[in-house]
Amino acid sequence: MRPSPGVNRRAPNCSLVTLDEGRAVKTATDRAAEAIEAAEVMFADEMGATLDLSPAAKVALITTIATAIEAAVAEKQESLTCAQ
Repeated sequence: MRPSPGVNRRAPNCSLVTLDEGRAVKTATDRAAEAIEAAEVMFADEMGATLDLSPAAKVALITTIATAIEAAVAEKQESLTCAQ
């Protein structure tokens, strides 16, 4: 029996997956990554306006923020892997 569209099911890895007719399913990690990227852009826009940064300086700020976040995530993943 096929579940109705939009029904939440537990996947084998215990993450929630929303089944929908033919649409790609985003994982929690995908949604978190999108939210972080959006926050980076919003922060850079706000700081850029406050500091009167050029578009190139805003891009540099976003890159710096993204690099710091990626480094923190990698460090945390490494510490969790080593803890097991």
